[in-house]
Amino acid sequence: MSKFLDRLDRISRGSSSPMGFGSASRAEKTPSMALVGLLSHSYLDSASLLAEVGVDGVLIEGLDKGTQFRQVTNILGALPWGIGGKHLNEEIAKSHREQGCDFFAFSVDNITSATLSEEDSAYLLEIAPDLDDRSLRAIECL
Repeated sequence: MSKFLDRLDRISRGSSSPMGFGSASRAEKTPSMALVGLLSHSYLDSASLLAEVGVDGVLIEGLDKGTQFRQVTNILGALPWGIGGKHLNEEIAKSHREQGCDFFAFSVDNITSATLSEEDSAYLLEIAPDLDDRSLRAIECL
């Protein structure tokens, strides 16, 4: 399962109090929302900053695979990262998964249904802010 989805699941469940007579201060404090950083320019500097801040995930846009891409993913280390803003097909998704991609952000326009078949990845649907209420209600069940 996706590390990013695991984090979202922990956030949605909230923190639980430990049982017993121990100190209540040992309970893990879970934030009420996830923080996702966007890398869309100054990739190396921004990746270092996001790794220091400790975001829950990083969305990389506009960076093609290559030397700088490998450097960015090395800087991010164990942070879950994903790809967004591109046409996504099975071949692209597979090659990114092999490099450690945890999630994909996409719009309905630029994805094939076969790409969504992998269960170990998370998929985030980008929704245009100007959608009407009827369309939003139709998407809600997703």
